[in-house]
Order: sequence, then C-alpha cells, then structure tokens
Amino acid sequence: MNLIQFKKYITKRNVILATFSLLMIIGLICSSTFSRYKSLEQLEAAAYLENFHAIARLYYIKDGETDRREATINDEGYIELTPKEFETITVDVEYTGKAKTYCRFKLDCSWIRHDSETVPDENGKTITHDYIELVPHDYPEYTCSDEIYNNVEKDGYFYFNDILESEENAVEHYNVITKVKSVGKDVEDLIDPDKDYSQRVRVSLGVDCVQYNRVSELWKMNKLPWW
Repeated sequence: MNLIQFKKYITKRNVILATFSLLMIIGLICSSTFSRYKSLEQLEAAAYLENFHAIARLYYIKDGETDRREATINDEGYIELTPKEFETITVDVEYTGKAKTYCRFKLDCSWIRHDSETVPDENGKTITHDYIELVPHDYPEYTCSDEIYNNVEKDGYFYFNDILESEENAVEHYNVITKVKSVGKDVEDLIDPDKDYSQRVRVSLGVDCVQYNRVSELWKMNKLPWW
C-alpha cells in the first residue's frame, strides 16, 4: 500500500467512524427523549387515575327558618343534632374530577341520651356525673333521589347508580338524600317531646370513590348492588 492509498484508507475510515458516532449520538438522544416522554405519560396516567374528589355535606332547617343551613362537624369528626333537627336533614354530595368513577357514601347515626346522676362521695358530699346513654335504634328511613341506590341495610352504603364525571374539573352538586321519612321505630318510642334537647343523634359522613373499572379490585365486589 503506497502513501496515497493509505491516506484514502484513513479518510474513508474516519468518515465511517464519524458517521457511526453520529448515529450513536442520535440514537441515544432519541432513546432519552422517548424515555422522558414515556415517563411523562406514566405520570399523567397516574394523575388521571386519582383525578377525582367528592365530599358530602349535611344540611337541616333551623326552627323558624326556611333556608337550609349546613351542619357543623365538630372536632371529634361528627355532627350532633336533636331529633327535630335530624328530621329536617338533607344530604348533598359535591363531585369534582374528569376521571370516570363510581361513588358511594355512608351516613352513620348513633342515637344517644345526655343524662346525669348524683352520687355520694367518700366525704358524705354529693357529686354529679354527666354521662351518655346509647339509645337502641333501627335504621332511619330516607327518601333518596333517583340517582341513588339505598343499600344501607346490607353494607351501610348509598350508591350512585351511574358513573360520575365532570367536565374540566367543574364541581357537580347532587342532592342525594332529600328527606328523613322515619328516625327509626325504636327511637320514636323513646323520644320524650318534653325532653327533646336531652337527646341527640351523632352523625358522621363519608364518601368513597373508585375508578369505574377498579370496583372489584378496590371495593372487593364482583358486581354493584343493583346489577
């Protein structure tokens, strides 16, 4: 191989190496870009799966009022109402999100009676103790909107019949319990109209949403109650 042939060989070899290196660099960039966008898609998918929110609010009509007033949840996480107040309650659910979800909510009620007793202490004096007595009760009866399936006596939940989905994360409002038909026969028999304010019902609210195709996985049921 003479000098001219050697120079041509070196030039050709450099071109091949340069081309190969350039292709490697392009490949790495494409791979990195693809991985980056794949990761973004995965993040977006994860966010989409969790892109819903729901909350239940309880309202009642105050004595002498015509407008609904939202009941206040105390520091212990429940609402305490008199029997008269409980008979006027309605419940709304606010839903926000673009993911298609099934939604259910629970309205737990515990009837109690506030009372006190006076007992002598060790010094011969008297001490008054306040206490709460649990009142046995049947399930209250409710009038629900057409959108709700009442499955309370079987699993404690009210279910939305249809899939929920809002547009552009707008807040959707649903009036789900429209009226209390009965507080429960056991409670009605024990309520003393003259001592209405010595008795209370403690109410707690909870809402549970699940992506529409994950009912069996997260709610552990093969089909929804009305299917």
